[in-house]
Amino acid sequence: MSQMPREVELKNKAEAILGHVGLGLCELSLLCTNDAEMAELNYEYRGMKGTTDVLSFPQVEGRPDGLEGGVLGDVVISMEAAKRQANVAGHSVEKEIDILLTHGILHLAGYDHEQGLEESRRMKTLEEKIKKLLDLESKE
Repeated sequence: MSQMPREVELKNKAEAILGHVGLGLCELSLLCTNDAEMAELNYEYRGMKGTTDVLSFPQVEGRPDGLEGGVLGDVVISMEAAKRQANVAGHSVEKEIDILLTHGILHLAGYDHEQGLEESRRMKTLEEKIKKLLDLESKE
């Protein structure tokens, strides 16, 4: 089983993702937690029972165009969900965390797969591009 990514690795990946979506100068916070805390947050902020893999809490509504140097928002990742999903997908926990981090940041950037098929496709396409970018960076 692979190790959890270190803080500096997560920071570098978040910066790469933010740069790719044109928000390289923005700031975000990242919380890596467990299913129990994630279930509490999911219920408190979304009114949904049970845990989830990633939550995003944007500081601005919609796409944050023109936001330079400001706080973009918060991303929360359940490490337990990441481990389960990595196991099911047959890849490393680190890769699953990359996927969840990307997904969370894209929500902060104003993308929302729940806003229709076209938006879902746009977000999925961007997630795939970023996944390739992160795969290349991890091989360097």
